[in-house]
Amino acid sequence: MRILQVSLSSVDRWMRAGKLKAFGIEGRVYFKRTDVEAMLTPIN
Repeated sequence: MRILQVSLSSVDRWMRAGKLKAFGIEGRVYFKRTDVEAMLTPIN
């Protein structure tokens, strides 16, 4: 959320749509930094 500067609901929506792949460890949700940074790149 902090890196992309969006709300938690936006991250959740992208995760459910398959735009961000989530990894769960001990009840927490993590994302690969490269995947998050790819969201910052504008789509042409």
